[in-house]
Amino acid sequence: MTQLEPTVVGRLKVQLRGDTLHDQVLTDEQGYFRFESLAPGTYELSAELPLTNPWTGGSTLLRASSQVHLETGAEAARLDLGLRESVTIRGRVLDSLGAPIAGVAVEGRAVPIERPDLPGDDVDSPFTVRAETDSNGEYVLPGFLPPPIYHAAGFLLGVCNEVGMERVDVAVSDPRFEVANAMRVILMTEALSNAAAPLAEVLRALPASFKFPMRRPGTDASKVKLYSSQSNDILGVDVVADPKR
Repeated sequence: MTQLEPTVVGRLKVQLRGDTLHDQVLTDEQGYFRFESLAPGTYELSAELPLTNPWTGGSTLLRASSQVHLETGAEAARLDLGLRESVTIRGRVLDSLGAPIAGVAVEGRAVPIERPDLPGDDVDSPFTVRAETDSNGEYVLPGFLPPPIYHAAGFLLGVCNEVGMERVDVAVSDPRFEVANAMRVILMTEALSNAAAPLAEVLRALPASFKFPMRRPGTDASKVKLYSSQSNDILGVDVVADPKR
């Protein structure tokens, strides 16, 4: 995972979503942004910054997302957004015989991992990415935020219920098709594992009471399927679908 020095980002679009409101502003040259005349309630703030690696020519997407709750009578609330390198999910859509299907709508929906009992369709997802398969049946879903490095280190040590960690449910959203398999993707990547490994070793040496106070019974990271990954790309998330009859 690329480690970037903290810096302000000017002229960056910041989006705000509430129950009945969708607004956006640009940050100023010092990275500040402001939304005014908001009603009390909970709002989701997000920003994206695409970057190109000058040495390899490859691209990556930095994202930030956070919630803020405005109380009745409050004059203002401050929230800083920190951009992080995002995760891209790649795979194919195949029929039951293994043939690729072109031109099919696919979507990935972020779902809190602390509620593994809830299917993605029953969750008010804070972030959804949509794509269409190409002539080879391949799709690309970019822009998902990985868990914080502390949570990733906990996952490496056998904990998979960190508060705020998300999975992504990938499915065909085309009404012409029936999906045979539901894909649940944990956002652990090669880059994140490499970055979290040193912290995991430090935590391993600590007494158990200092490690993971959020741990709850009934979770087992060893039973969670991890897909292969390269850097921050998760690969091989193939969905099987057949035309409805």
